[in-house]
Amino acid sequence: MEDLTERLTKAIKDPKGRPQRINYELFSKPTPRGVLATIKHKVPQVPFIVKGVEYDPEDIVRFNGKELLFILTSRSGSPEMVVIEDKSVWSSFLQTQMIVNLVTTNWDALEGQQYGGYTTHPAEGPVIIVTPPRPGQGSSGGGSSLTASVRMYSDADLKGSMIELGPDRVYSDLTSQYIFSPFDDWNDEISSFSGTASFCVYGEHIHFDPGSKLVLQLRGLGHHNLEELGWNDRISSVWNMGSAF
Repeated sequence: MEDLTERLTKAIKDPKGRPQRINYELFSKPTPRGVLATIKHKVPQVPFIVKGVEYDPEDIVRFNGKELLFILTSRSGSPEMVVIEDKSVWSSFLQTQMIVNLVTTNWDALEGQQYGGYTTHPAEGPVIIVTPPRPGQGSSGGGSSLTASVRMYSDADLKGSMIELGPDRVYSDLTSQYIFSPFDDWNDEISSFSGTASFCVYGEHIHFDPGSKLVLQLRGLGHHNLEELGWNDRISSVWNMGSAF
């Protein structure tokens, strides 16, 4: 009982158990060779594309020892996975996305201003965007409305327990987010996620430590079964960057 009380107190007080603000220096540090040597990739159920060449799912092991960026896209409603193997390329891409979203957020905040001060007030709450559902992919779970938040589920098909993350926030350590506190946390538990109006990055390690990342190319594109992508029960950190384009 004493141990349980201690763990509960820690979970309540630990600020890592709540969404954190963004660190814009992520992805910029080089990865030690010793760490790279430990990287092994899960085999997906769908083919993937690297530099314009399509590989069979089992070929993913040829890229062991490399940090990969997996980009889920869609062509005619069918999921397609593009992989970038050069970290200098994909880290620059993610940093550019950070800057674009930061500038866009600030621009939106200034939209209601004129010389002399505010003439209107920015609308409160997330913008609701209605889009038709895509076969095999998720909307916000049970409907076609998209919000700036992303909802993640412990089971496939947007079922089981759910955790939500708003825009401009990050869960850098899902071991501090509990499904059932203090016994079961969200680390390596996500099996599906909803579509969102935001650009989200999913990391396979806490604090986005060296390892692969997953992003979705299209606004509103979610996925009902991460097993298909080799990302089931693999996500340890989540970053909701905000507006997607």
